[in-house]
Amino acid sequence: MRQRIGKCLIAVVLSCLLWTVMVQRPTSYAHTGTVRGPLKSIKIESDAFKKSVVKNKVYQDALKITLLGEGDKPLTFYNGKLSVTSGTVPLVEKLPAPVDGVITLNKWTVTGNEISVSTDKILEIRKFRSASWLSLLPPLIAIGLALWFRQVIVSLFGGIWLGNALISVLSPNFDSKQFVLDGFGFLPALSDTMISQLADADHMSVILFTLLMGGMVGVIAASGSMRAIVDLISKKAKSPRSAQLSTMGMGIAIFFDDYANTILVGNTMRPFTDRFRVSREKLAYIVDSTAAPVAALFLISTWIGYEVGLIGEMLEAGDIKMGAYNTFLYSVPYRFYSIFGLLMVFIVAFLGRDFGPMLAAEQRARQKGQVLAPGAKPLADDNAANEFSGKKSGKWWVATVPILVMILTILGFLFQTGSSDASKEAFELLKQSGRIAQVEVESAGTYGELLPKVQAVTKTALGEKLGKTLDKKAVDAKLLKFEDLRDKANMMNSATGILSKADPYGSLVYGAGYGSLAAIILVILGGFMSLEDTMTAYMNGIKSMLLAVVVLTLAWSLGKVCKDLSTGEYLAELIRDISPALLPTLVFLLSAAIAVATGTSWGTMAIVFPILGPLLGAQVDNSAFEGILFGSVGAVLAGSCFGDHASPISDTTVLSSMSSGSDHIDHVRTQLPYAVYAATIAILFGFLPAGFGLSPWIGLVFGGAALIAGVRFFGKRPEDPIPKEGSSAA
Repeated sequence: MRQRIGKCLIAVVLSCLLWTVMVQRPTSYAHTGTVRGPLKSIKIESDAFKKSVVKNKVYQDALKITLLGEGDKPLTFYNGKLSVTSGTVPLVEKLPAPVDGVITLNKWTVTGNEISVSTDKILEIRKFRSASWLSLLPPLIAIGLALWFRQVIVSLFGGIWLGNALISVLSPNFDSKQFVLDGFGFLPALSDTMISQLADADHMSVILFTLLMGGMVGVIAASGSMRAIVDLISKKAKSPRSAQLSTMGMGIAIFFDDYANTILVGNTMRPFTDRFRVSREKLAYIVDSTAAPVAALFLISTWIGYEVGLIGEMLEAGDIKMGAYNTFLYSVPYRFYSIFGLLMVFIVAFLGRDFGPMLAAEQRARQKGQVLAPGAKPLADDNAANEFSGKKSGKWWVATVPILVMILTILGFLFQTGSSDASKEAFELLKQSGRIAQVEVESAGTYGELLPKVQAVTKTALGEKLGKTLDKKAVDAKLLKFEDLRDKANMMNSATGILSKADPYGSLVYGAGYGSLAAIILVILGGFMSLEDTMTAYMNGIKSMLLAVVVLTLAWSLGKVCKDLSTGEYLAELIRDISPALLPTLVFLLSAAIAVATGTSWGTMAIVFPILGPLLGAQVDNSAFEGILFGSVGAVLAGSCFGDHASPISDTTVLSSMSSGSDHIDHVRTQLPYAVYAATIAILFGFLPAGFGLSPWIGLVFGGAALIAGVRFFGKRPEDPIPKEGSSAA
């Protein structure tokens, strides 16, 4: 049955590709006409060209066609016929008359990859990158095949191959001969896509961190020290509930970076949860759910500076008179999915109830002692590293010290790499704020010297001073800018600002390197293992991570394909004409869809925030504007977390499976119902009411109650007897 469905899917994909080649190829046709006048050339301009254009969509961005005469000057008079087409289809039904040589189209549609403006003698063609529903095929095919056939590597590469084929076919400069020589996209999938992702410095840092971490864990486990620390913790925690709650607590404690959180928590708690028969799927779910949501919510993490920067650009694009940092802070209670996602972990662990595929996984682990499903293919092979090969039994401190060394090293380098840039930016922001306040800033040599002068300026006094030379509107704008710059300076001068400017990737590598060194030294000097056995264990640990590295590379490559095809931009265009009250809900759904399709939360934010600014700017006079603004900002951040959490091609999802020793498809399959349930509650009790002006705190209370009620009444305890086929559960 699966083979038959697979063949049908392949047939559909090939049909779409053939249809694209035969029908969707952009073609320009020059329409002749008569021009009486000194027309020499044509110039086409539109803001829409700054991003990918979606085919068959009506655009409100003004498209200007300038008719140029001698010296490239717009003609003051033009007489004749002009044709403006995309392929063979006119952009508009009727062209307006030129004004000073400029024809302005305020509402237009494209069907191909270019716009042609032609007369009988002059032809101007503007080519651009287009996005269509075809851009959704690579991620949908990859995700669908992975969930159905459980072959993650083949499925991901299939999506990459298809994506590269579409990139070639949809290119305005499509070359059919080269397309065949390239193996219908096969060679570009390897050379242009995968190699470029491996050449990325940040990606290589993550890979190196993963391998070093695997080696460190291999040494600790082979010395018997991981078993010793599990025995020690087991004296305090003696049930599956306490094991899950302890894992969640550790996930929240490592709040400063999602990558560090994922790798540390999964590898550290895996032997502990195995002891209490908690399935690897449940461990991966807890690890994944306390990574991106925690880093995004906490005010001290590597995420904050990036988020505040994008929010600032959004506010400026929409001409919204509000500070970026304050908007970020006010949006925290509106991040309903991130909050409910964390709350869901606690409820499931505390009540000891599960539902859906996770219930079956927990029943298997609890009643049969199988933490992995039969036939599962975990991304990390922990068998090679967990075989005790030491001379004597390990000690708990041999496992604890390297982990502490790694955490402290990461934190130390985060602050070291970020402090200098953060200090300079904070001082510059405070100077700009001081200039608006008409404070002497040049004489101040440090942030500490200037801060008291700026803090001494009150809003009332500054308003009166500015009011002597400016009107009220200009004064209000100046006051808002003054406060915003001062708040950003204070943020940048804090731990939050330092982490936002830090080098997280380099810090992770340094931490794993020092942690590995500490583990090797302790094991050898303590007499637990010989040098030869230690290095063998270290290499076994590295080998156990190789599958995860391959999947990570494929996931990044598929993300690049989606970016090249403008998948995110295509989805983003769908929310331009919507009801204001529904904006937070639709922004959440859009952000979630983009993040699931592309596997990147940061990339999703970068796509959605720029288009959100003008949409919000048009609602400033709406009585529910505060709920729409903060709800929409929270929706982008929460929706990005949902995709980062639920997408099979997200790097943190892959790392969660790897560090937890779980089968990746099993992790995604068991986690998805929990993520969708939390997202549904977030929409019904959070984003929808927020759009109509309801306080977010009311939504959080009722949404939390709904989460508890759902798990309580629909969930079952894994220890309860499994009902036989044909019988009803009690």
